[in-house]
Amino acid sequence: NAAAAITGVNASTGTAIGIFGQATGAANSSSAITGQNSGAGNTGYAGYFSNSATTANFGVAATTASTGTGYGVYAQVTGSGNTGYAVYGRNTSTTGANYGVYGEVSSTNNGAYAVYGNNAGSSGQGLGVYGQSQSTAGTGVEGYNGTASNTGNGVTGYNGGAGNSGAGVYGVNASSSGTNYAGYFTAASTGTGYGVYGTVTGTSNTGYGGYFTNGS
Repeated sequence: NAAAAITGVNASTGTAIGIFGQATGAANSSSAITGQNSGAGNTGYAGYFSNSATTANFGVAATTASTGTGYGVYAQVTGSGNTGYAVYGRNTSTTGANYGVYGEVSSTNNGAYAVYGNNAGSSGQGLGVYGQSQSTAGTGVEGYNGTASNTGNGVTGYNGGAGNSGAGVYGVNASSSGTNYAGYFTAASTGTGYGVYGTVTGTSNTGYGGYFTNGS
């Protein structure tokens, strides 16, 4: 079926609610609203929300007052061997600078993330964050720091595993033809700038600040 277990519609022009749920029990682990679609082989939704206004608005808005490990939105996929998504964001506009998923954080603490991905698998080559672009001139993942006079980074890679032999940042270009790069760096500095800067800080290390090889 293509039906929804929960559908909320509000035609009001003011501040009104299509669906409202509340759970007030102290330390409860229940749900204010629960939607379930149990039809075998269905392609529908447990909950479906639509906002047809063309102004800045929300299809779904969620807030939490948690001071600990809380979630504004929590999603889970439990099917064994599934190839789906716990959260799937899609923006179908073909023009403008828009987002399928957008994350924002106001914390000034180190270790705060606007978007955080975690792969909890203890083996395999899984990914915490994966980006892909279908454009012939696009980028799978881009990092940008536009703050004036900043000393931060657009992209930072970190590998903190004890005794690991991996990489903080690892680049691969699988093309066997053409002029291509596994890693490409450029700097527009007019002062003391670096296209690539590497440093090794471990005491008595025998490694390299930069190491390059051509296996041709």
